[in-house]
Amino acid sequence: MGSSFLITLREGLEASLVISILLTYLAKTNRSDESRSVWLGTIAATIACLVIGIAFMFSSMALTATLNMQLRAHWP
Repeated sequence: MGSSFLITLREGLEASLVISILLTYLAKTNRSDESRSVWLGTIAATIACLVIGIAFMFSSMALTATLNMQLRAHWP
């Protein structure tokens, strides 16, 4: 559990670093009006990750339940 938390924290920090670099680059090149695209992409990526994560969680739970039922049926 602790290692998963640390990996997720590290990935979140890396993503925030990339976003801040993109926004800084847009500001320095006088294209701050395009920062909206960066934020829309960030929101879209976050939603996609949540949807995929929830799908994996539910499919894993369904697979585990199916395997448990099969094991109980063949257990003496």
